Amino acid sequence: MIVAAHNFSAEPTQVTLAVASSGVGLHAVDLLRDDTTEVAEDGTLSLLLEPPGARWLRIVGPHDRYLI
Repeated sequence: MIVAAHNFSAEPTQVTLAVASSGVGLHAVDLLRDDTTEVAEDGTLSLLLEPPGARWLRIVGPHDRYLI
C-alpha cells in the first residue's frame, strides 16, 4: 500500500492516518527520502508535514520485500 500526504498550507501540520486495522510489525518506508516511520499498534500513522511538504510512504510488514 502507498500512502501520500501533502501539506499546502503555510504552517506545519500534524496528521494521523488510519492505514491498517492492526499495525503490529508494520512500518512506513518513505519513498522520497531516507526515512522510516513505525505504524502504531492500533494501525495509525502520525506524520509532521512541514510547509510546503509531502510524504509518500509504502506500508510494509515484517515479511514484505522491498527496495529502498
